[in-house]
Amino acid sequence: MNELKVNYLENTLPKVNRELSWLAFNERVLFEALDNSVPVLDRLRFLGIYSSNLDEFFRVRVGTLHRLIMESFTEKLNYNPKEVLAQIYQKLKEDEKIFASAFHDIKDEMKTHGIQILAETELNEKQTEWCREYFKKTIRKGITPLILKDSQNFPTLRDQSIYLAIKLTLQSGKKVFSLIEIPTDFFSRFIELPSPRKGQYRVLLLDDMIRINLDEIYKVFNIKEAAAYTIKLTRDAELDLDSDFSKSDLGYLSRTLKQRKKGQPVRFIADKMIADDLLAFLLKKIKISKSNVVLSGRYHNFKDFMQFPEFGLKHLRYPKIESLPNIKLEGERSILNVIEQKDVMLFYPYNSFSYLLDFLRDASIDPYVEEIKMTLYRLSSKSQIVNILTNAVKNGKRVTIIMEITARFDEANNIFWANQMVEEGIHVIFGHPQLKVHSKLVYVVKKIGKVRREYCNISTGNFNEVTADIYSDLSLFSTHKNLTQEVGKIFNYLEFYKPYNFKHLLVAPFTMREQILKKIKREITHAKNGLHAEIILKMNSLVDDELIDALYEAKEAGVQVQAIIRGICCVATDLPKKNQFKAISIVDKFLEHARILYFYNNGEEECFISSADLMVRNLDYRIEVATPIYDTMILQKVKKFLEIQLNDTVKARIHNPNMSNARHNPPSRSKSKSIRSQVEIYQWLAGDYKTKKAGK
Repeated sequence: MNELKVNYLENTLPKVNRELSWLAFNERVLFEALDNSVPVLDRLRFLGIYSSNLDEFFRVRVGTLHRLIMESFTEKLNYNPKEVLAQIYQKLKEDEKIFASAFHDIKDEMKTHGIQILAETELNEKQTEWCREYFKKTIRKGITPLILKDSQNFPTLRDQSIYLAIKLTLQSGKKVFSLIEIPTDFFSRFIELPSPRKGQYRVLLLDDMIRINLDEIYKVFNIKEAAAYTIKLTRDAELDLDSDFSKSDLGYLSRTLKQRKKGQPVRFIADKMIADDLLAFLLKKIKISKSNVVLSGRYHNFKDFMQFPEFGLKHLRYPKIESLPNIKLEGERSILNVIEQKDVMLFYPYNSFSYLLDFLRDASIDPYVEEIKMTLYRLSSKSQIVNILTNAVKNGKRVTIIMEITARFDEANNIFWANQMVEEGIHVIFGHPQLKVHSKLVYVVKKIGKVRREYCNISTGNFNEVTADIYSDLSLFSTHKNLTQEVGKIFNYLEFYKPYNFKHLLVAPFTMREQILKKIKREITHAKNGLHAEIILKMNSLVDDELIDALYEAKEAGVQVQAIIRGICCVATDLPKKNQFKAISIVDKFLEHARILYFYNNGEEECFISSADLMVRNLDYRIEVATPIYDTMILQKVKKFLEIQLNDTVKARIHNPNMSNARHNPPSRSKSKSIRSQVEIYQWLAGDYKTKKAGK
C-alpha cells in the first residue's frame, strides 16, 4: 500500500485504522507461506489460514463498513469508510500477487517430494479414464446442477461454499448458464489419483474432477462446448438481534442464525477467465456492485488446503511437540491437593491441557466437593469437558455453567452443547443479557466439616481441547483467597446480578479500564520522579484510543513501553520520537493468544494474565477478567516468557508506519544467535522441568 491513512481524533496523537492494521496482520500470515524454512505442507496450511481469515474479515468488518455507508453513519466516525474500503481493495490486490507467488513456489517444492497437484488439462488418457469411472461411482450422486434462467428467481448462494458457474454452448448455438455447488461437505476437496510409482502422489481438486465430467452431468443437452469457472460469494455475517432478545430463547437465536445465509453480499470472487456474458448475468442476479467483485485465480476457498493430505510424509509438517510435564502436578494423586499448597501456572501448548481436565475430574469425584462453576465460550465439537461435568452431576455435585451462546460463528455449536447439558441436569445460564461473557473461569467449592475451601482456574484461552494444542495461552490454578473469593463473586453476579467491588481481579466492564489506566499513570509518576518505569503488554489487539493515548503519554514521560501485539495494533509508530514505543508481532507455528500486562511498579512488580484485549468491546461490553499473579516465582516465569518473545529475531515483525512488516532486528551476518521464541520457550520450559525434577 503506497499511502496509509491514520485516524486523527481531537486532542490526541494519531492512530492507525484498525481494518488496515488487520490486513497487515493477515499479510504476516501470508509471509509464513513464503518462508522456505517452514515445512512445505505447513506453508500450504498458512495459505489456508490466510484465506479463512480473509473470509471472516469480509463477513464481519467489511460487512460493517458497508452498513455504515448505507446507513449514512459516517459523520459520527473519525474515518471515511469509503476511503478505507478503497485502501482495503488496493492492499488485497498487492497481497493477491504474493499469494499466487507463494502457491506457485509451494507447488514446485511439493514436486520435489513427489506430490503434484494436477489440473484436468494435465491428465493423461489413463488418468482421465480413471477420473470418469471414479466420478460415476462416487461423486455423481452428490452433484445437482441448477439451470439458470433469466425469468426465474436466482438461488441463494451459501457464503461458506464454492460453485462452478457453467457456460454451455449447444450445437444449435444456444447458450445455457448453469450452477454446481462443489460438494466439499460430502467429499474431500483433494482426490488422490492412482500413483505411477511408489513415493509419487498425484492430486486432483474436486473442482477439476467435475470439469472433466461436464459432458456426463449435462448429457441431456446436445453440447458443443462447456466451460466452468469457480465463483464464491461472501455475505455480511452480523446478526440483527432484537434489543429485548433473551439469550435463553434458543429457538429465536437458531432462527436468526438462518439470516446469515441471506445476508447482504459484500464480496464476489470469480475466476478472471470467466466469460463476460456469464459474469454479467451473475452480477445482475446476485445484485452486487462491481466495486465488490474480485477477479482472481482459478481456485478459491483455500481454507480447504488446511486439510491437504500429508500421505504419511510427516517430515513435510512441523513435528508435533511432546507436551512437557508440570513438576508440581506430575504424578500427584489429586490436583486439588497440589494447588492447596501453591499456585500453578500452565503454558499451553507446551504443557498439556489434560491437567485442566484432570482438575475437573478430581472435582467431579472428590466426595467433599459440593459445587463446580465454569464459563464456556467456545467448546470443541467433541468436548470431554461436557462429559466430565455430566458425571459430576451424576456424582451429586451442583454444576453451574455460564454458556455464552452468542460467541460469533460458534452459536450453533454452543446451542447444541447447552441443550445437551440442560438435559443432563446441569444448571446452564445463557450468558448475560447485555454483556458477552468472554472470561475463562472455573470455580470449585469443597467442604470438609466446617472448613470451606475454594479453588479457581483463570485462563487466557478457551476451555477447548483442540485449540489448546495450537494456541499459546496461560492458565493459572490458585486457592489464593483474594482470587477465589472474587471469582466466586463474578459467578454470583452472573447468576443473580448482584454488584460487587473487585479489589484484586480487574473485571470488565467494572474496574478493568480504570485500573489499567491507574497503573499506566503510576508508571508515568515514577518516570517523572527519575525512577525506572516499565510496561510490557502482550495481546491479540491494541485498539482502545484512551489506553493508547495513555501509553503515548507514558513513553513521552520516559516509561519504557514494549508491546507484543499479534494482530491489530492501532499505535502509530511514525510519531515524535518521545512518544514512540516498541511494538512487535509474532506469527509462528502456534497462534499467540495469551494476554499479559506487566508493570514494573518501582520494583514491586505487578503482572496480570487476562482474557481481554485492549479494545472497546472487551473493556466496555464484555465480562472479562485479568488476574494478578501473586506467586513471585510464577511472576518471574511469565516475565521470562515475555523477555524471550521480545528478543525474537526469527518470527517477530515490527509494527511500523508503512505496515511493511519488516523483520524485528534480523540477525546480522555475524555469529550472533538468532532467537525463535516459540522454540526457545519450549527449550527453556523443558530445561526448567529437568532441573527441578533432578532437585526434587
